[in-house]
Amino acid sequence: FWMQPKTTFIRKGKDSGTPGTPSVAPSLPEGTRKSIHNGQLLISTGLNDLDCILGGGVAVGTLFIVEEDRTSSYYQSIFGYFLAEALSTNQATAICSASKQPEKILKSAPRVVTSAEEKKDAQEQRHNLKIAWQYQKYLGGNDLGENGKQVVGQAWCHNYDINRPIDPNSLIARQSHDHYLDLSKVLASSSGSLLATRCQHVYSFVSDLVNQHNSKMAATKQGQILRIVLHSMGSPSWGCFESQGRSEILRLLHSLRGLMRSSLAVCLISIPSFLFDPSFAIKARHIGDTVVRLESFSDLEPEEVSPVFQDFDGMFHILKVPRLGTMVRHVLEAGPKMTFVIKQKKMSIEGIYLPPEISRTTTNNMSESELKQKQQQQLSQPSVLCQPGAPDKSLLDF
Repeated sequence: FWMQPKTTFIRKGKDSGTPGTPSVAPSLPEGTRKSIHNGQLLISTGLNDLDCILGGGVAVGTLFIVEEDRTSSYYQSIFGYFLAEALSTNQATAICSASKQPEKILKSAPRVVTSAEEKKDAQEQRHNLKIAWQYQKYLGGNDLGENGKQVVGQAWCHNYDINRPIDPNSLIARQSHDHYLDLSKVLASSSGSLLATRCQHVYSFVSDLVNQHNSKMAATKQGQILRIVLHSMGSPSWGCFESQGRSEILRLLHSLRGLMRSSLAVCLISIPSFLFDPSFAIKARHIGDTVVRLESFSDLEPEEVSPVFQDFDGMFHILKVPRLGTMVRHVLEAGPKMTFVIKQKKMSIEGIYLPPEISRTTTNNMSESELKQKQQQQLSQPSVLCQPGAPDKSLLDF
């Protein structure tokens, strides 16, 4: 007579109820995956470079704050990628804005690149190879999946053409998934200021959506991600003109963070932090889970920009990364300061690397006459250790 020993091992997933039958793990919502660092549920930002920087994507149930640049609008590219990924993965969206119509923000999202367009780009790259022509056979190769079929595109983060907006006809079939709140139509109430009234409307709008979203998922037993976008929170278009409005903004951020923790939603917020004092920016960063800041080179004087960054459009600062389910945060491989550039069809974020050696750059910048004069001076000097001339002293030697 043998008795099965008791164990603390618990199989993941819902129990099938039949002894000896393995249980089936519940399927994840569309467009999500689990983090390899802490098991947190993640969604893609739509930009592959940003997903890699943040450790795989944005955690569900968090606040994602983007601090705007001063004179340019590069931060809107983050909005476009974020909303375009929601459309590609059939996720719900909610957009609040006071300076722009929310419908136009969604319609300005970039269009996804189809498989035929990807093949065409691969062929162009193959024809452009002149020196390394032997690597042509490796471009545009067939990627085979587990069942031997060709995999077209990316399963996690799609490719988008930032120069081509999304087709408006594709939004007609998903009208029930998109929600809008135009704050320019919300007027001040008799009991409070304009900013306080609009903040209350935003909280009520998001709270109702989250409750409806949670009840719908409980009834259908199918998970769906809700992406919320708040455009230029705290700007003059919101009615924030005095220092008393800062407390309203911080109170709204606290309330939204509490709503996100109990829902399958992610809230992306852009804040013009340059309009406030540094103390407000520090408090807002403390509330947010993921905080990034864009600094465009067009905001600076030409002499303030280093020649090393002449091929880039600005700096991309990672101010805060989430620390969820672990005591150690994700370590940034390229450091907290990076660069971004808008290329032909997409936005690219790259790390900062050291410039070439000083001696090499100074030699390249010298004219032919100066270079010959320098060589003659070396030959005229007495030789050392059987060398034809004195060794060239580098600017890095000390």
